[in-house]
Amino acid sequence: MNLNNTYGHRDRSSPSGSELKPTTMAAIYNTKDALLLVQRCIEGRLLPILRRPHDRERLDLVKAGNVFVYNEADSGIKRWTDGINWSPSRILNNFLVYRELDKAFAPGEKKKATKRPKRYSPYDRNSPGRHQNSLNETEEIFVADASRKLTRDEERRLVGSLNDSYHFKVDGLIKKTFSITFREHVYHVVWYFSYLSFIDGGLSSPSDIYPHDAIYDEFLKDQSFRVPIDQFGI
Repeated sequence: MNLNNTYGHRDRSSPSGSELKPTTMAAIYNTKDALLLVQRCIEGRLLPILRRPHDRERLDLVKAGNVFVYNEADSGIKRWTDGINWSPSRILNNFLVYRELDKAFAPGEKKKATKRPKRYSPYDRNSPGRHQNSLNETEEIFVADASRKLTRDEERRLVGSLNDSYHFKVDGLIKKTFSITFREHVYHVVWYFSYLSFIDGGLSSPSDIYPHDAIYDEFLKDQSFRVPIDQFGI
């Protein structure tokens, strides 16, 4: 698609106390999904956000399925904050991915990855503590149940190398971010999800929601993606 029109950008006259809503609810699986949302915000068919969530709003807004798109200049957001204790980021194709931790790192503590021991269900015949009453029984059953539903390839596609590197929160959130510069404006996409939200399959991707939208030629030709994309944005 050739982009001949110059789309206007939203001003920041919206009061800081106005209600904040996510740009959309969707599943961002690949670069095309992220680009489609940025395009629709540029065209005014979706609304980018103009501020970060306030502390009192985070519980309702920072949850699986919500997607936030913002223009750095229009919103004044230089750094996205949400109050969640995140692992260090990992590169996953053209995205950065983070996972929610059990607890924050202590001040001055090195954020060093350490492989965690395998966790069993107490009903697994191979579990060393099968006949013992485990304080983490619910947690372990949940982990075992989720792992049976996620293939190794699916897990790798969702979180890359962030599978057992840190002490992740059980059923914790995962954050996936994407950034692109378009005509000197920097756009960011932030998507929250979890293993369970992926397993439930209740969210459609922008590629499915907007099957007739084509990726801008400028996105395909003028960007330096870590992983090159084709005309389909994959």
